[in-house]
This record gives sequence, C-alpha cells and structure tokens, in this order.
Amino acid sequence: FFFQAEDGIRDYKVTGVQTCALPIFSGATLVGATLEQVTLTRAVLADVDLSTAAVSSEALDGADLRRARLHGADFTGASLADVQLTGARFEETVFDGAAGDGSDWRGCELVNVGFEGASLKDARFDAVRGARVSFKKADLTGAVLARAELPESDLREAVLDRVDARGARLRDAAMDEAHAHDASFGGADLHGLRAPKADLRRSSFAGAKAPYADLSHARLEGCIMSDAELFMVNLH
Repeated sequence: FFFQAEDGIRDYKVTGVQTCALPIFSGATLVGATLEQVTLTRAVLADVDLSTAAVSSEALDGADLRRARLHGADFTGASLADVQLTGARFEETVFDGAAGDGSDWRGCELVNVGFEGASLKDARFDAVRGARVSFKKADLTGAVLARAELPESDLREAVLDRVDARGARLRDAAMDEAHAHDASFGGADLHGLRAPKADLRRSSFAGAKAPYADLSHARLEGCIMSDAELFMVNLH
C-alpha cells in the first residue's frame, strides 16, 4: 500500500498492522501518530515527517528513513537493524533500548538524542553532527564515528570496542567507565574528555588533541599516544 506525499496522518493511532507487501510512505506526514504492534520491515519512509510519533517496540528492520524528520519521536525498544537513516534530522528523539545493529546514520543531525542501553554494533555514524547525544551503556562495538561532531555527548559505561572515531570531535564528552579495547581515536578532538576508570587498552590516540582530559584510573596498557596533545591531562 502507498501513502502519497500529500497524505497526512496527524495525531492518529495505528494498531496491529502487518503489511504483506512493501509499504511505501515516502513524503507522508505522520506527525504525532501512534504505531502499536505495527511491522514495517523494509518499509520506504524516506522524507517522512514522524515528529512526536510513538513508534516504540516496533519492527523497522531494513526500513528506509533517509532524510526523515523525527523531532520528538519515541523509538524506545524498536527493532532498527540495518535501517537507513542518512541525512535524517533528530531533536529530542528517544532510541533507548533499541536494537539498531548495522544501522546507517551517516550525515544525520542529532541534538539531545538518547540511545541509552541501545545495541548499535557496526552502526555507521560517519560525519554526524549534533550535541548532547546520550550513548550511556550502549553497545557500539565496531561502530564508525569517523569525523563525527558530537561535543558534550554521554558515553558513560558504553562498549566502544573496535570503534573507529578517527577525526571525531568529542569535546567535553563523558566516557566514565567506558570499555574501549582496540578503538581508534587518531586525530580526534578530545578536549576536556572525561574518562575516569575507562578501559582503553590497546586503543590508538595518535595525533589526538586531548588537553585537560581526565583519564584518572583509566587502563591504558598498549595504547598508542604518538603525537597526541596531552597538556594538563589527569592520569592519576
């Protein structure tokens, strides 16, 4: 079935729908809609406006949400494996506990977005822009954050093993007790990073700028620090 761009579902509730063919909502307005027990696997939702919609605990695996507007939407616990979200815009959006392994967020704008406890293994966050994003206790194993601009983000207790964050801007981010084995932060801006008790073994900080970072009680065995800027770093 199809919803054309001029169609609008505003503040509406859709319950118990499972599509038997590829659902296409391209350009539709679903502002404030509530989707309960709806399966939208591989749905085409490009350019859709889902602002303030409630899509929690729904199946969106493989869906196309490129360039969608998702301000204030609630995706708590949603299944988002391999979802395409490139160029989408998020503000005050919640993805807590979502399962988004392999999802693609490249070039997205993220402001005050929550991914607390989410599974984001091998997800792509290349060149995302935003601030105050929470990845607290999220699993980002193997994720790519290269050139991402995420100042003041919360990565406390997150799993960051094998993360590629080369050239990322993570100024004033919090990584308390994060687990980041074999990660790459080469050339990253880590000014004011707070990472006390973080496990950073075998990670590379080559060429990173980390003045005033707090690495107190962090595990740094096997780390590469060549050409890193470590002015006034707390290592005690």
